[in-house]
Amino acid sequence: MLLLQAWIQLQYGHPERSRILLEALLALQTDCVAAQRILIVALLQSGRGAEARIQCEALLSHTALTPGEKHPALWLCLSHAHQISGDPDRASDAWRHYLTNLTDLTDLTPEKINDQ
Repeated sequence: MLLLQAWIQLQYGHPERSRILLEALLALQTDCVAAQRILIVALLQSGRGAEARIQCEALLSHTALTPGEKHPALWLCLSHAHQISGDPDRASDAWRHYLTNLTDLTDLTPEKINDQ
């Protein structure tokens, strides 16, 4: 229920309220990946780049994520977090990583799908 309420708060333009609910949920369920992802968005919308960066990096190294998955959305969020934090070099690196992962995902021709 907290996850749904947090998502609704975020959708209605209240990222701080969403953040509070998500932090409460994550205090109870530390392994809730959906809450961690929504928290990153709430932090970015609140202008909390440093906190969003920490959450992105933690989630990218999280063992509950599917092994081998590229996670382009997390790299995009990480790039934005670095940008908000005033670190353009690291933002650019994360952006390149995002584009590389995105290109890998969109390069699915019928021949490549049949070869797998």
